[in-house]
Amino acid sequence: MRIVAAGEMHLPACFDVWVANEDFHHPDGVAEFPLHRHELLTGTLLLAAEPHGEGDAELVVGFGAVLERSGVTYLADLFVWPDRHGRGIGGALMEALFAGRRGPRFTIA
Repeated sequence: MRIVAAGEMHLPACFDVWVANEDFHHPDGVAEFPLHRHELLTGTLLLAAEPHGEGDAELVVGFGAVLERSGVTYLADLFVWPDRHGRGIGGALMEALFAGRRGPRFTIA
């Protein structure tokens, strides 16, 4: 598994991971969640990716995002494919998201 910075092309994969963790079906015609784009543009959005198939193909198995303002870091998102829960993916994302950040941290659940 690799932890990598997300790009705009990864927003649909983030959306799919998010929907897989929620109690509703994937809405028709919707490919991304506006919050994920906001995280990409104004914060740090990271992916957990695993090799998939042949060649260099990878599957996004989780993502996380933080927003930082005035020295305060907000964990905005942290989701992992349900069938991969308990494998340390979320912890690896948290470690990467908070690496080198000092000061208060918070999230809302």
